[in-house]
Amino acid sequence: MDEAKGWIARASVQDDKLVSLQRFIATTSATGVSTPTAIAVSPRHELVVGQMGARVAERDSQLSFFHGSNGRLLLSLPAGLFDVTALAYGPNGQLYATDFASTQSDQGGLFQLIARLASGRPKRRGQAGRPTRQATAMAFAADGKLYVTVFGAASPGSKSPSGKLLRITL
Repeated sequence: MDEAKGWIARASVQDDKLVSLQRFIATTSATGVSTPTAIAVSPRHELVVGQMGARVAERDSQLSFFHGSNGRLLLSLPAGLFDVTALAYGPNGQLYATDFASTQSDQGGLFQLIARLASGRPKRRGQAGRPTRQATAMAFAADGKLYVTVFGAASPGSKSPSGKLLRITL
């Protein structure tokens, strides 16, 4: 498999069992941006892919929107973030992202991505440092609370990491 293409795979499920798994979208080939790190389904059923880009001191992450059925690229635009690691749509229809910001850790955190924001930058909704900066996935519950998983560090004397699940009220 060519890992340089940034594949998104899709699977079919039948009787609660995975019956097929196949490559679907080569995100890097479609957008010219590497490292797909996050995915969400928009309220209009598009696949929204966060692409981290290069690990440099620039806000080079991209958001790419793909047709949910045929995988065609619909739109790709700058996210205004350094290193997107998670995406989720809130109950209000707004898109949220976490930014690891590997080279600018004080700039990372949880952000609300608002189209045409006056500053041209996403609105920070969570703390810059740990733990939201180290998010690996996030999802909204029916009650509107946001759940975020974060990296963990191995405890002294332990071989297993101690990640966390955070509950955030926005």
